[in-house]
Amino acid sequence: SEFNPNGNVGEVMAVNSAGNVAVGLDAGADLNDSFIWTATGGTRNLGGDATPICYWSWDVGGEVCAERKTVAYGISDDARVITGESRFIDFWNNVFAVDGAIYTPKLGWMQLSQFLKSQGVLEPSNWVFLGTRVAADGKTLIGTGMPLASDYYQGYRIELDQVYVCKGNKTLRVGFPDAMDQQLAAGAKIGLCPGDAPL
Repeated sequence: SEFNPNGNVGEVMAVNSAGNVAVGLDAGADLNDSFIWTATGGTRNLGGDATPICYWSWDVGGEVCAERKTVAYGISDDARVITGESRFIDFWNNVFAVDGAIYTPKLGWMQLSQFLKSQGVLEPSNWVFLGTRVAADGKTLIGTGMPLASDYYQGYRIELDQVYVCKGNKTLRVGFPDAMDQQLAAGAKIGLCPGDAPL
């Protein structure tokens, strides 16, 4: 159908409280992307985190870059914010990468650590976010994180009321997610402008 052009859909992982929107994993020809289903629009592929993962492969004898799998497993009640994880697992080469991910219609999928870094938050460079879920209001994220070079996990909670976007060369603080998506649709970039970002 026009709502599911590749003909493949996997598993529903979350549904909003009204039960009229659901998200999940394994959409698309290679079953590597996330999807959204709405009662009025059917199933639509949401794509995935386009950031490749590059590593040394023993079976190839050199560096290879691979596509991540994006899993959607959290949705706000208005379906404007979707969360989940971006992951890649290669058991043969002992490569494991799991990163929390966030999606809005104009942002697309972005790793949570990169999203927070764009907002001037410095801690994500020392943490791995092992997926994230979103509250019904779309402004509260929760999940589990792990500091690098450690052997313990810790819960986190992030409140997103306002975020930064860069329009031209001016940093704007806008509401999340609606005003952010409006600015992104008008050509702004997510995050602080280069001159305003922390060193």
